Amino acid sequence: MEFKRVSRFRRLIKREKPLWCLMGVYLILALIYNVTNPILESPDAIWHFRYILYLVQGKGLPHYTGTPLPMHQEASQPPLYYLLAVPLVALVDTSDAEEVLRFNPHAAVGLASAYGNKNVLIHPPDERFPYRGTALAVHLVRLLSTLLGALTVLFAYRAAKLLMPEGAFPAFFAASLVAFNPQFIFLSASVNNDNLVTALGAIAFYLLVNSWLDLPAGRRMALLGVILGLAAIAKLNGLVLSVLVIGLLPLVAWRHRAWKSLPYWAIIIMLSAATVAGWWYIRNLILYGDPTGLKVMFAVYHRRSKPPDLRELLLLFEGVRKSFWAVFGWFNVVAHPWIYPVLDFWMLLGFTGFGVFAAGLLLRREWDRLAQWSIAVAWVAVYTLALWKWSQMRYPQGRMLFPALPAFTALWARGWLVDLLGRWGRRLSAVSAVGLFVLALSVPFVYIQPAYARPPLL
Repeated sequence: MEFKRVSRFRRLIKREKPLWCLMGVYLILALIYNVTNPILESPDAIWHFRYILYLVQGKGLPHYTGTPLPMHQEASQPPLYYLLAVPLVALVDTSDAEEVLRFNPHAAVGLASAYGNKNVLIHPPDERFPYRGTALAVHLVRLLSTLLGALTVLFAYRAAKLLMPEGAFPAFFAASLVAFNPQFIFLSASVNNDNLVTALGAIAFYLLVNSWLDLPAGRRMALLGVILGLAAIAKLNGLVLSVLVIGLLPLVAWRHRAWKSLPYWAIIIMLSAATVAGWWYIRNLILYGDPTGLKVMFAVYHRRSKPPDLRELLLLFEGVRKSFWAVFGWFNVVAHPWIYPVLDFWMLLGFTGFGVFAAGLLLRREWDRLAQWSIAVAWVAVYTLALWKWSQMRYPQGRMLFPALPAFTALWARGWLVDLLGRWGRRLSAVSAVGLFVLALSVPFVYIQPAYARPPLL
C-alpha cells in the first residue's frame, strides 16, 4: 500500500513537472524580494504587523473606542491572516519592536519623483542577516505570505487547466503570468492580508470552474462555502467572492440541468460560509452598529468628502494599472516609464485575442464553452466594479484586483493562444512569459535595492 502511494506521488510529480518548476522559480523570486526589500517597506505593512503583535501580546481582537490603536485603520480588518501569523511571531523575542519600528520623519510616501527618503521606517544595520528579534519575526510572516502566494499560483494553474484542457502549455502560461507578475511577487514577500484573500479567491475560482465541469456534490459545495467563509474573515473584499459564487450558481445549474439542486447548493454554501465567518460580522454589528467595520476604518482613515470626477477617475485608473504590475515601497518606487505602456499594450492584445476567441464561440454556437468562460469574465468584471466602488470612498490600488488574478491570466492566456495566431501564438506567449520573468528578476536589483541604498558619506 505504501509503495503504491509513493508511486502515485512520483507519477503526479512527473506529470506536473512544469508546474513544480514554475512554483520553484516563483519561490526563489519571492525569497529574493524578501531579502532585498527592507522590513515593512510595503503599503500598510507596519499596521498589519502591529495587529499581529497586538494578538501575540494577548490583548485579544482590536476594539476601537475612539482611542487610536497601534494598528491604526487595520483595526477594522477581519483577523484570519493575523491569527495565522501569531504562532510564527510568538516563536521570536520581539521585545525590541518599539526600537525597530521607528518612522522616518522625512519619508516621501507616495512620491515616486522624490530623490531619497523612500524608506518610511528607519533601518538600522542590525536588521540585516542573520535576522533576529522583530526583524526575524517580520521575515517569518513574509514567508507565510510567500506560501499563500504559492497557493495562488497552484490554483491559477489548476483552474486554467480546466478552462484550457488542450495540453499543459496554456495552463502553464496562465500560471506564469501570476508567478512572474512583479507586483504579485512583491506583495507575496510582504506582510499583508491581501495574500490570504488572493489565495482563497484562486481556490474559490478553481472550485467553481470544477463544479461547472463535474456535477457538484453537497460535500464540494460545503467546501466552497468554507472557502468563502475564510475569505470573508481574511479581508472585507473577500465578501465579493460570496456574491460571485452565489450569482454564478444558476449557470452551474443550467450546465447540469439541475435546477432542483440550486436551492440546496445555495443553502449549503451560505450556511457553511456563515458558520465560519458569521461571528465576526455579528461582533462588528454589536460593537459598532456596522457589520462591515468600515465605520472603524473611516474613523481613522478618512473617506473621500465627495466622489471623484471623470478627470480624477482617469488619474486613479493610471495608478491602478501601474500598481497592478510594478509599484513598490509605499507607492514611491516605480519602474522606468516605458515599461508601463508596454505592459498595457501586451495586456490589451490578450483581451483582444480573447474577444476574437469569444466571438468564434458565439458564431459556432458553442454555448457551453461560452458560458464556462463567462465565469472568468464575471470574476474580472465584478472585482473591477468593486474597485470602482472603493474609488468612490478611498484611493484604489491594483492589488485589490488580485483575488481575480487567476481569472485575468486565464483570459489573457486564452487570448494570446487564439487559433487565429496558430503556432505564432504559442511562440509569442513563451517570449512574453520570459520577458515578464526577466522584469520580475530585475526589479529587486534595478529598482528596490537602489531606492533604499545608504547615501555615501560626505
